Amino acid sequence: MEQDTLRRLIRNKLAGGNLPRGALGAVSQTYGSHEVCDACTTHVSPSDVLYRVYGVGYRRFHFHRACFSIWRGECARTLAPPSKPTERNLSAP
Repeated sequence: MEQDTLRRLIRNKLAGGNLPRGALGAVSQTYGSHEVCDACTTHVSPSDVLYRVYGVGYRRFHFHRACFSIWRGECARTLAPPSKPTERNLSAP
């Protein structure tokens, strides 16, 4: 799946509450054993790295490496406070 398509899919799932955002529990890495990726809904094969993200309660989320990276970036982007314009005095004192 192309990165732009994957990014849109993850943004939609974040907006719809189907993927977590914010503070979560531990993250572990291992090789996949055909778990379904919560981001792209395809299986994580034994040759792919699987990221497990532990959420609230006993909920675990599974991600491919690329899906995990995009998901983290999108969470950071949506949770970051809006940037404030700064005034700079460019004239010499």
